[in-house]
Amino acid sequence: MLRYYFDVSNSYVASKLRTILFPFIKKDWDRQGANQGFLTPREDVNAPDLYIPSMAFTTWVLLIGIQAGRQQQYAFSLFTPHLVFP
Repeated sequence: MLRYYFDVSNSYVASKLRTILFPFIKKDWDRQGANQGFLTPREDVNAPDLYIPSMAFTTWVLLIGIQAGRQQQYAFSLFTPHLVFP
């Protein structure tokens, strides 16, 4: 089930990031393949995915670690408020 949401290609990631950064340029927002079942994110840029959000979260956590390391305040307990959801 999760494999469907992570089935992406390099061109999909580039076009999805372009859509996120410049949504006013995109004209067609419809999903493709509605009659036979929706296509995977690899084939349809409008399909929902989990790759972009998971990479954004990973980058955010790494940037917090880099910032704390540069300030000589790095400790794993720094991450627990960001990694544990209430």
